[in-house]
Amino acid sequence: MAEYRFQTDGSHLTKIPDSRPNSRPASTGFGWVLSKSTKGGFSWRKAFKNIDPASNNVAEWLAVVDAVEYALSHLHDATKIVIETDSELVVKQISGEYEIRDERLKAIKAQYLTLSSRLTCPIVVRHIPREQNQMADALSKIGSLLKR
Repeated sequence: MAEYRFQTDGSHLTKIPDSRPNSRPASTGFGWVLSKSTKGGFSWRKAFKNIDPASNNVAEWLAVVDAVEYALSHLHDATKIVIETDSELVVKQISGEYEIRDERLKAIKAQYLTLSSRLTCPIVVRHIPREQNQMADALSKIGSLLKR
């Protein structure tokens, strides 16, 4: 049995760097890093994805949902899942401290709640400073730069 920790981030780039000016439209992606301390040392996995252009908040939410989906599919020995994000807004929307008005975000939160209720262990979502989330931030930018 183990405790797993995800660090997640979303990224929305308004202008994609390219050799031709204005040749690529805005792009959105997300990334996460999964870590687990084990007897044999430290293990980790990473992921990044390009998604349909959306707001940064949507990307942040989709990173969290993707982490929960991964946990459901692969982390059967988990005793606790911790998700850390530098998006204080997402953390407060998950906790209910902030209301969600956007219909797309409401649907994503509903998906999160459905998935997290299927976990057989507790899940904790907490805010971390951006400086402590550099790997997930870099992965989200890679996801944003991928061509669809």
